[in-house]
Amino acid sequence: MLETGNNQNAYSLSIRVKADGFSFVLTQQPGGEVVHRAQVEGAATTTDGVIDVLRGALEELDMQQRNISRVRVVMDTDATNVPQQEFSAEHARDYYEMVFPPIDDTLEEIAFVHLPQLNIVQVFTIPLPIKEAVASIFPDATYTNTFAVVMGRIAMYCKRQKLNTRSLFAYITQEKLHLFSLDAEKLHYANSFTLNGMTDALYYLLSVWRMLELNAQEDCCFVAGDKEQATRLVEDLQQFIRTVQPFTLSI
Repeated sequence: MLETGNNQNAYSLSIRVKADGFSFVLTQQPGGEVVHRAQVEGAATTTDGVIDVLRGALEELDMQQRNISRVRVVMDTDATNVPQQEFSAEHARDYYEMVFPPIDDTLEEIAFVHLPQLNIVQVFTIPLPIKEAVASIFPDATYTNTFAVVMGRIAMYCKRQKLNTRSLFAYITQEKLHLFSLDAEKLHYANSFTLNGMTDALYYLLSVWRMLELNAQEDCCFVAGDKEQATRLVEDLQQFIRTVQPFTLSI
């Protein structure tokens, strides 16, 4: 088990769990300078398999001797949002299963993360092999969801830039499209869509654009995400929306 602690040589590790594998980002604290990145392809489905992947990546990144004070695991799993004032931790599973099929307790568990900047709580799932494997190495790791990270970052971006709230934000990966809109610094719309290709992404985005009654000549669509998919989505959207703005958002 790796030790954690706090001193001037402390590091923070982010582990992103995706359908096609894992990515690792190691940053030095307190400045947040990135010192290592790694991508491991190939999804492991058992606890032992995930442990092997994690330990192999840690050895490759020369992290065994580093003082890692904070570990955050970012999951690409289904999620739903609940208003803060209506949320009760004991009913987290009920909120999730109102939207998604019941979970298998032998394979996954319910988790949630607070987003105070949007006054909501996001409820999501954690695959048990992932949690058990991470806990065997980093027992104090915290867990969040890709959509929660995206929403939090974009909420801060909107506040800093004082952006027009009549905008739609898109974050796209090879597997999913995340869409959301703010209204007076409150969450107005949020949803995720599973993609079978870029045609799906264009269809879902334009459908939401129309549902929100956004104006193709006056309102703006902001696009971030995996480079290849984001670039393609921007190009496709420019045929229908006058102002399509790519921007950088790092998970």
